[in-house]
Amino acid sequence: MVAAAVFMAVTGAVFVNGGGPLPGDGAPHGWLARHRSGSWSGAARLVTTFGSVGVAAVVVTVAAGGLAVVRRVRPVVVAVLPVVVALSAYARTLLCAAIGRPRPPRADWLTAAGGDSFPSGHTANATVAYGLLALLVVVAAGRPGRRGVLVGAAVGWGLIAVAVGASRVALGVHWPSDVAAGWAYGIVVLGGLVAAVVRTGTAIRPGPTTGPTGTGPATPNQTGGQVESHGR
Repeated sequence: MVAAAVFMAVTGAVFVNGGGPLPGDGAPHGWLARHRSGSWSGAARLVTTFGSVGVAAVVVTVAAGGLAVVRRVRPVVVAVLPVVVALSAYARTLLCAAIGRPRPPRADWLTAAGGDSFPSGHTANATVAYGLLALLVVVAAGRPGRRGVLVGAAVGWGLIAVAVGASRVALGVHWPSDVAAGWAYGIVVLGGLVAAVVRTGTAIRPGPTTGPTGTGPATPNQTGGQVESHGR
C-alpha cells in the first residue's frame, strides 16, 4: 500500500535524522513564519479545530446520525464511529510517544500544543474521521448516481484533510513531514477499516423491512434499497 510505504519512509528518515527537521521541512516552516497575518492566523486556528479528536468525532457522529434517521445507514454504525475515531487517535498517541520527535521551536507556535510531534494528530484525526464520513455518504447514496457522490465525497474529504494539515504547519506546531505522516497514517487506518468491513461482510445500510403496519412490503424510502415482498 502506497500510504504505508510513505509512512515507513518518512518515519525512517525522521529516525535517521535524529528527530530534527527533514530537508523539506525548513523552507515551508520558515516562509509561513515570516508571512503570518492576523486574519490568516485566525483562519488557521478555526480550521485546526476540526482536527481535534473531540470535534471530529462529534461532527461525523452527528452527520452519520442524520443518515441513520433517513435509514441510509444502520444505527449501530453511528454508535461505532466515535469509538473508531477515538481508538485511532489513541493508537497515534502511542506511536507518537514511541517515536518521540520534538516539535518546532516553541517561539514559532501560534497555538497551544502538547506531546510529541510525529505524526500530526490533528491531521491524522481529520483524515480518519472525515474519510469515514465520506465513505458512509458514498455507501448511503446507493448505486444510482454513486459516481457523482463518490467524486464529491472524495474532494470534500481531501480538502478538509489538506486544510487541517496545512493549518498545523501555519500555526508553527508541526513540521510538514509530521503532516505528511499524519495523512499517510490516516489513509492506512481507513484502508484497514474498509478491508475489515469487506472481509467480515458487515452491513452498513439497513436491510429490507416491513412497511409501517408490519404487514406489507417496505418502500424504497424506508429501506434505502430494493423492495422485497413479504406476502409470498
